[in-house]
Amino acid sequence: METQRTQSTVKTVTEQDVTRRHTQEIDLTQVEKKAVTQTAEDITELVNRTLARQMRTISDQVYRQREKRLQSERSRRGRL
Repeated sequence: METQRTQSTVKTVTEQDVTRRHTQEIDLTQVEKKAVTQTAEDITELVNRTLARQMRTISDQVYRQREKRLQSERSRRGRL
């Protein structure tokens, strides 16, 4: 009888340990998923900011080039 009770207690403790470890693994997996998601969002934001900056730079260059061409065309036609 005492042996059964001891085995039952050991089995319960072992099951609790397994459950606790499983819970910890699930928590760790969830934290890793959140970190990956946050990192992906950060990368996306960084890429979007970089693209916006590059588009501004290109737009400014195109605008200046168009202005120079327009100015030279006006000068060529005798109108300033």
